[in-house]
Amino acid sequence: MLLDPIRSALPMNLRLTTRAFVASYGWLLLTAAVSVLAACASSPAVSPIQGGTASLFLDRQFRAPEQRPDPTKVFELSADMQRYLDEDMAPVVTRRGIRQGLIDALYSGDHLRLEYDATYTRDAKEAYAARSGNCLSLVIMTAAFARALGLETTFNRVSIDEQWRLSGKLMMAAGHVNLSLSRRRLGERLIYDINNRLTIDFLPPAELERQRSEPITEATIVGMYMNNRAAENLADERIDDAYWFAREAIVQAPAEVAGYNTLAVVYMRRGQDQAAERVLRLALQREPDNTRLLGNLVQLLEQQGREAERRPLAQRLQKLEPVPPYRDFHLGQAALREGRFGQALTLFTQELARSPEQPDAHFGLARAYLALGQVREARKHLQFARELSTSRGEAALYAAKLGRLPVQ
Repeated sequence: MLLDPIRSALPMNLRLTTRAFVASYGWLLLTAAVSVLAACASSPAVSPIQGGTASLFLDRQFRAPEQRPDPTKVFELSADMQRYLDEDMAPVVTRRGIRQGLIDALYSGDHLRLEYDATYTRDAKEAYAARSGNCLSLVIMTAAFARALGLETTFNRVSIDEQWRLSGKLMMAAGHVNLSLSRRRLGERLIYDINNRLTIDFLPPAELERQRSEPITEATIVGMYMNNRAAENLADERIDDAYWFAREAIVQAPAEVAGYNTLAVVYMRRGQDQAAERVLRLALQREPDNTRLLGNLVQLLEQQGREAERRPLAQRLQKLEPVPPYRDFHLGQAALREGRFGQALTLFTQELARSPEQPDAHFGLARAYLALGQVREARKHLQFARELSTSRGEAALYAAKLGRLPVQ
């Protein structure tokens, strides 16, 4: 996952809350998108930064981490992974062939039984040890095994509608990556043939076929990993650690603006507003229509009382994004607090019309229905919230709430 920080939500001139906006890569699919370096596209041309990227960093303002982010460790196999490769995977590979054997050994129910879990972004060793991860984590782990077997892999970024989620003071937008291994294999539940490549992805094949994907480099994947970790540290208020991961994200993938956005949010959280503004304006030169960058800059200027500079940027942002993420969700929350339960139903329903897989909005609907005495509807939306949860902890929370509802 990658996160983009701080953005104020200003729906219809109503100030709802101050939040950081971050971008993340969180879902894995067994289909086409992310691949582990093989036919990787060249990185897009990026205008050089005056003074280099090092000129953006404020190392002396942040406490040194106990363990610095190490890009060389992202794809590293642990001793347990090597043992699994030699003892458990080898017979499957011999029987099924290298590519299919790798997929069977990692994703079939008879072997590892890997699970999707968006709690935080893991490297290859951590994903294997936990037997779970988000899409980026599982792509990294699969690529590590594929390389050990001598396979060439290709990373891809999939163009899907951004999915938003709340995490503390952050609003996170999640993108999607996946991994391609080779050619043809049809008829298996999670394996699809797209453009003669065997791709690992959890998205339904029909949905993937409608989406564009682009090959990306290994360095971009490592930059995404670092940015996700930075965003996750931000959400946990570990500002110093977030800085070092955001810094490394830019070093690894200087063409990706998500790292700059996260670094700017780190600076804003640390009171380094001048540095934050410089980073945001630099990133906007590269992606002038990026609403996360614009939103964070608008908020920064508002906090400094620079209304004349803020107003045209806010107007431009509203044209690009008339309805900010979570607008109706926050209005629905306010309606709940004030006892306007019927209006809360309308607002949460409107939020779900734009983002139908948002567990927070389903939970809001459940609360509103319960307040109105409609237990059956409350139960239904709590079940949706549990099923759409992206982590075990979140799913367990909704399951516990569901268990406390009276049975009808």
